[in-house]
Amino acid sequence: MEDDETGITKDEKPYLIFRCSKCEQYMYVKPTQKQKKCLRCGRTHTVAKLDVVDEVKGMTTAVNRVKELQNTLGGEPNLSGSGEFSVALSNAGVNKIKNIMNESELEIQFYDLLHNLAQQYTKFPYYMIELMAQESQFDLNEVQLFLRKFIKEGVLRQLDHNYYTLL
Repeated sequence: MEDDETGITKDEKPYLIFRCSKCEQYMYVKPTQKQKKCLRCGRTHTVAKLDVVDEVKGMTTAVNRVKELQNTLGGEPNLSGSGEFSVALSNAGVNKIKNIMNESELEIQFYDLLHNLAQQYTKFPYYMIELMAQESQFDLNEVQLFLRKFIKEGVLRQLDHNYYTLL
């Protein structure tokens, strides 16, 4: 059958839809094929011996029918365990307060480090900040985080590509 406007011929060939006997995945195959290999488990099925679930016309309808059958396999989840488990208490609030206190102490230490650099130099390069931070046991991720934060707050200003000054 040919569509008048586009000139595309519609696929009217028959396709067999069957279920893999090993992994139970649905697949489609042309009746003229001799064998079909399951893409999921690798088992080879002989077309003449298949238990056909459905027969459709056209590849698009075959693909859609396989998707539809696969979706019926999953079904609705069984939520029987709602009262069988105890609720774990969260310590996130306590840990968050500790992290905030620890972060503010680290921030003060990092500011002192920048202040010491600013007393020695009017502008200082990034590698000096890294060296001083490594001596003070700072992580490089923390250094970058604090640099961005201090620039955003207006405490620190980036002059050239890698030079900074404390305001």
